[in-house]
Amino acid sequence: MVTKDRLSALAGQVKRNDEEYAPDGKFVGGRNSDERVPQRHGSNVAGIETTATFDHESDEFVIHTPSLTATKWWIGGAAESATHSTVFANLVVDGKRYGVKPFVVQVRDPETFALLPGGRNAIDNGWIQFTDVRIPRTNMLMRYTKVTRKGLVSEPPMAQLAYGALIFGRVSIVRESAECAKKAVTIAIRYGCVRRQFGGHGGLETKIIDYQTHQQRLIPLLAQTFAISFTAMEVGRIYENIMTLLEQTKPGDPDMMKTIDALKETHATSAGLKALCTWKTLEMIEQCRQTLGGLGYSSYAGLASLFQDFAVQCTWEGDNTVLTLQTGRYLINCVRDRAKGKKLPSGVGYLNHIPGILTKTCSYSDLSDLSAITEAFDVTTANFAVNAAKAYKDLLSKGLSEDDAQLQCGVQKSAAAKIHCLGYLFHRFRDASNKAPNGLKAVLEDLCKMYGLSTIKENAGAFLQYGYFKPSQMSDLDNKILELFAKIRPQLVALTDSLGLTDYAVNSPLGSSDGDVYRRMFERVTHCNPYKQHPYFEDVIKPVLLRTDTVVEKINMNE
Repeated sequence: MVTKDRLSALAGQVKRNDEEYAPDGKFVGGRNSDERVPQRHGSNVAGIETTATFDHESDEFVIHTPSLTATKWWIGGAAESATHSTVFANLVVDGKRYGVKPFVVQVRDPETFALLPGGRNAIDNGWIQFTDVRIPRTNMLMRYTKVTRKGLVSEPPMAQLAYGALIFGRVSIVRESAECAKKAVTIAIRYGCVRRQFGGHGGLETKIIDYQTHQQRLIPLLAQTFAISFTAMEVGRIYENIMTLLEQTKPGDPDMMKTIDALKETHATSAGLKALCTWKTLEMIEQCRQTLGGLGYSSYAGLASLFQDFAVQCTWEGDNTVLTLQTGRYLINCVRDRAKGKKLPSGVGYLNHIPGILTKTCSYSDLSDLSAITEAFDVTTANFAVNAAKAYKDLLSKGLSEDDAQLQCGVQKSAAAKIHCLGYLFHRFRDASNKAPNGLKAVLEDLCKMYGLSTIKENAGAFLQYGYFKPSQMSDLDNKILELFAKIRPQLVALTDSLGLTDYAVNSPLGSSDGDVYRRMFERVTHCNPYKQHPYFEDVIKPVLLRTDTVVEKINMNE
């Protein structure tokens, strides 16, 4: 058994054959990427210090952590129950390094679960090191790079195949973001549709969801949840298609470069999406918790624990800020490629319209027109990408090396990546609404408009910076958002239910589908906390409460 959050380490690397590792069933997995959360190397996978050196005589790899700074920290499930771990280490054969590859290494006795030497049982302060640990050669995951019994190393025909595991991990986290966003917004909206507060004029008080300010808090979050969900489905489909094409493509095939370009685009965009979606989902969970009022602080509401459990997604599989720099670097390369006349893949297709797109301004009378929103994202993102490319070019002209120039334009790269990914989510939402059946098309288009307009409003500075919108148009945009609140409100419960979460999955009495939230909350609390007297009451607390020999100190106020 491999723990869910570690499947991505194996999914892109395992292929059945008689030379590859096959667990015997007594297998609980974790993953240790050497210094993935280290004292030294973290997101810099290529700089991992731990080595896997092939021993010809014994047909084994020797896994070794050469320094204290190469210690692996925060090892998650491996720190409590994992018997084996997928370790990413630099492959060394006959003194030559072949880069970072995955190896399965035993860390506990599978019968007793006793920890082997070189680690510490813990989640928040666990660590693992390897001191000349020997594993069979077949414990290397050899789907792409292979090492034979004679020590011959064969690399895949296309090095790009190695991107697969990285992309899969990022796509998986975007999917996880969608699921957690669904849970948070389901709890908040269902509770908002039940709780009443103020108003009513002598009758029933007003449902808090009918207050415009509450709609402003939650309806954009619902729209964002749909955007992340549609994007997760689409990038998952793209990933599967590209990996299938890559495995079928041979060097020299006429479509090879087209497939590799699509892979590079997916690799770069998935990096930015992982960052954006986890950041946005974490913010969303907290915002939803606040809409629950005081009950949001209760552990039974389900959002405090969801926030705590989800927060790590912003760090593992690549620190979010570093990942945005990957996306920004790709956008710079795209701008430079376009200047040479190269046609770019669809995910960055708006850059194919440089330079004409850069000076476009909004000429639409209806700012909620989906074409207007699409153009706003394309024009703004193109300008941010060109600005980052210009900053990079200017630094090169001053004599900086390519690496130093990339470092010095990090802020511009990160900004371009953020706007690009926001636009990517909008495009995927619009694509999905275009494909919807007639009965759903109108409401999905309204929700798509809500996502687009609320995102523009939230990032107004970016959309004003290059002049696509005029400041006076921002008030019109506000009015369009208010109109959409009124249109979406009657469909709010149905849209929330369409997210498809059962009460078991929601696991919150405040988000129960039947709306009987107060009874369910009381039953949950009383069931989990049956009344019993404090164990120290009779011996410690009661004597203090009933004491009769109280000593009253007299204080001389004049002293």
